[in-house]
Amino acid sequence: MKIAGRRKRVKAVRTSSTLESGFATLWLTIAPPNAQEYHREYRFDPTRKWRFDFAWPEEKVAVELEGMGRKGKGWGGSGGHQTVAGFSADCEKYNAAAELGWCVFRYTRLDLDKRPVQVIEQVVMALDLRPTGYRHRRQKDG
Repeated sequence: MKIAGRRKRVKAVRTSSTLESGFATLWLTIAPPNAQEYHREYRFDPTRKWRFDFAWPEEKVAVELEGMGRKGKGWGGSGGHQTVAGFSADCEKYNAAAELGWCVFRYTRLDLDKRPVQVIEQVVMALDLRPTGYRHRRQKDG
């Protein structure tokens, strides 16, 4: 759209990918009923615009879903994470997160499709082991 000879810039609004929606559904159906809610698109570094797909900031646990471009029947293609520059940028982000004390889990569609229970259990276990503890712990029967 042109306005007075200039192109109008429209800021893209990020929507959830199918992969992100899939993880959210798994969390709701597999995680313990009283599990702490996650934060979506959580900005973890005050100096950069980096965000985690899912985060539990108090425990410093995050989930990143690694989408890949789909070509034909297999997973391949030219997703941003598959280029040298994209992969290097991801490494920089994850290393910075580690320096700040974050535990970052990275999953693909194959992980969510083939081992959904293990994925959610892995995140729940990490939340339990973090120094601040995780709020879903059940009280011991007396």
